[in-house]
Amino acid sequence: ERSGTRARGVRVGGKSSRVRVVPLGAKTAEWLGGWRARLETAPSPAWRLVQDVSRERATLAVDRDGERDLAARSEVVRGSATAHHRGPGRTDVLALGALECHRAATGAALGACDPLEPAGRVGVRWRASDSVSLLANGGRFARAPTLGERYGSSPLVRGNAALRPERSLNAD
Repeated sequence: ERSGTRARGVRVGGKSSRVRVVPLGAKTAEWLGGWRARLETAPSPAWRLVQDVSRERATLAVDRDGERDLAARSEVVRGSATAHHRGPGRTDVLALGALECHRAATGAALGACDPLEPAGRVGVRWRASDSVSLLANGGRFARAPTLGERYGSSPLVRGNAALRPERSLNAD
């Protein structure tokens, strides 16, 4: 756990749970910070449920020819829910659903979500023995462009403000 983490035990449906609010530390000089809240519950020995909500903010300033040409800001709000079921036999199932709202702007106000991106995945593990497992996964993923990719990160790298999120369907 990071310093500054606040954890508190709560009761949900008669079961013990933990709630954490984590102030996120600086990743880069441009990163403004954020927070994450997590609720973990175990309604039975076979089930583990986790709900997460987070918010991150960043800013970017690009100086070209000694003058400030661009200042951009972004915000990402993310919500997710995960369910892990450990079966009575040798099979585990993990499912995750998430929504992400990416907002970026060069003006004073951040606009609406650009766009609201759903993501999800399901995984199954079958334990053939203590040392051998077979895994199968499938999911839908999305990745929004960074501020540097959209607006440039230096006087030489210009960026492309029209970039859209990358999306994929994966299975393995």
